[in-house]
Amino acid sequence: MSKRDPEREQRWRELITQWKQSGQTARAFCHDRELNVHTLYGWHRELRRRDGGSESSGRKNPGHRFVQVQVTGPSWLELSLGGDLVLRVPSCVSADRLTEILAAARKAC
Repeated sequence: MSKRDPEREQRWRELITQWKQSGQTARAFCHDRELNVHTLYGWHRELRRRDGGSESSGRKNPGHRFVQVQVTGPSWLELSLGGDLVLRVPSCVSADRLTEILAAARKAC
Protein backbone atom coordinates (compact mmCIF):
# COMPACT_ATOMS: atom_id res chain seq x y z
CA MET A 1 0.00 0.00 0.00
CA SER A 2 2.91 2.37 -0.62
CA LYS A 3 1.35 4.18 -3.62
CA ARG A 4 -1.53 6.44 -2.71
CA ASP A 5 -4.61 6.20 -4.87
CA PRO A 6 -7.19 8.63 -3.42
CA GLU A 7 -10.14 6.82 -5.02
CA ARG A 8 -9.01 3.44 -3.69
CA GLU A 9 -8.36 4.89 -0.24
CA GLN A 10 -11.81 6.49 -0.18
CA ARG A 11 -13.42 3.21 -1.22
CA TRP A 12 -11.73 1.38 1.66
CA ARG A 13 -12.62 4.14 4.12
CA GLU A 14 -16.26 3.74 3.12
CA LEU A 15 -16.10 -0.06 3.35
CA ILE A 16 -14.50 0.07 6.80
CA THR A 17 -17.15 2.53 7.99
CA GLN A 18 -19.87 0.23 6.65
CA TRP A 19 -18.23 -2.76 8.36
CA LYS A 20 -18.06 -0.98 11.73
CA GLN A 21 -21.68 0.14 11.45
CA SER A 22 -22.91 -3.28 10.31
CA GLY A 23 -22.33 -5.07 13.59
CA GLN A 24 -20.96 -8.01 11.60
CA THR A 25 -17.68 -9.73 12.14
CA ALA A 26 -15.02 -8.84 9.59
CA ARG A 27 -15.26 -12.34 8.15
CA ALA A 28 -19.04 -12.16 7.67
CA PHE A 29 -18.87 -8.64 6.25
CA CYS A 30 -16.20 -9.66 3.73
CA HIS A 31 -17.99 -12.89 2.82
CA ASP A 32 -21.19 -11.00 2.01
CA ARG A 33 -19.29 -8.57 -0.23
CA GLU A 34 -16.78 -11.04 -1.69
CA LEU A 35 -13.84 -9.20 -0.09
CA ASN A 36 -10.68 -10.68 1.34
CA VAL A 37 -10.76 -10.32 5.14
CA HIS A 38 -6.97 -9.91 5.29
CA THR A 39 -7.19 -7.01 2.84
CA LEU A 40 -9.87 -5.38 5.01
CA TYR A 41 -7.67 -5.71 8.09
CA GLY A 42 -4.66 -4.41 6.16
CA TRP A 43 -6.51 -1.31 5.01
CA HIS A 44 -7.97 -0.79 8.47
CA ARG A 45 -4.47 -0.81 9.96
CA GLU A 46 -3.03 1.37 7.18
CA LEU A 47 -5.77 4.00 7.42
CA ARG A 48 -5.36 4.24 11.19
CA ARG A 49 -1.64 4.76 10.61
CA ARG A 50 -2.29 7.42 7.96
CA ASP A 51 -4.71 9.18 10.30
CA GLY A 52 -2.05 9.31 12.99
CA GLY A 53 -3.48 6.53 15.12
CA SER A 54 -1.67 3.55 16.55
CA GLU A 55 -0.89 0.85 14.00
CA SER A 56 -2.02 -1.81 16.45
CA SER A 57 -4.82 -1.98 18.93
CA GLY A 58 -2.41 -1.04 21.68
CA ARG A 59 -0.73 -4.39 22.12
CA LYS A 60 2.65 -3.41 20.64
CA ASN A 61 2.75 0.07 22.16
CA PRO A 62 0.37 0.23 25.12
CA GLY A 63 1.71 3.65 26.12
CA HIS A 64 -0.52 5.23 23.47
CA ARG A 65 -3.74 3.66 24.69
CA PHE A 66 -6.40 5.54 26.59
CA VAL A 67 -7.90 3.90 29.62
CA GLN A 68 -11.25 4.63 31.15
CA VAL A 69 -11.00 6.18 34.62
CA GLN A 70 -13.97 6.18 36.92
CA VAL A 71 -14.09 7.70 40.39
CA THR A 72 -15.97 5.10 42.45
CA GLY A 73 -16.14 7.02 45.68
CA PRO A 74 -14.22 9.53 47.69
CA SER A 75 -11.34 7.14 48.33
CA TRP A 76 -10.85 4.91 45.25
CA LEU A 77 -10.05 5.20 41.55
CA GLU A 78 -11.10 2.36 39.29
CA LEU A 79 -9.13 1.88 36.07
CA SER A 80 -10.55 -0.33 33.34
CA LEU A 81 -7.52 -1.74 31.51
CA GLY A 82 -9.47 -3.61 28.85
CA GLY A 83 -11.37 -6.85 28.83
CA ASP A 84 -12.33 -7.79 32.35
CA LEU A 85 -9.16 -6.35 33.93
CA VAL A 86 -9.93 -3.62 36.47
CA LEU A 87 -7.42 -1.95 38.76
CA ARG A 88 -8.60 -0.21 41.95
CA VAL A 89 -6.21 2.18 43.67
CA PRO A 90 -6.65 4.68 46.48
CA SER A 91 -7.43 8.17 45.15
CA CYS A 92 -4.66 9.58 47.32
CA VAL A 93 -1.97 7.65 45.38
CA SER A 94 0.71 9.95 43.97
CA ALA A 95 1.10 10.39 40.22
CA ASP A 96 4.57 8.80 40.38
CA ARG A 97 3.26 5.76 42.23
CA LEU A 98 0.30 5.43 39.86
CA THR A 99 2.73 5.50 36.93
CA GLU A 100 4.68 2.64 38.53
CA ILE A 101 1.48 0.67 39.16
CA LEU A 102 0.35 1.10 35.54
CA ALA A 103 3.78 0.08 34.23
CA ALA A 104 3.61 -3.08 36.34
CA ALA A 105 0.06 -3.79 35.14
CA ARG A 106 1.19 -3.41 31.49
CA LYS A 107 3.98 -5.92 32.03
CA ALA A 108 1.56 -8.35 33.67
CA CYS A 109 -0.82 -8.13 30.70
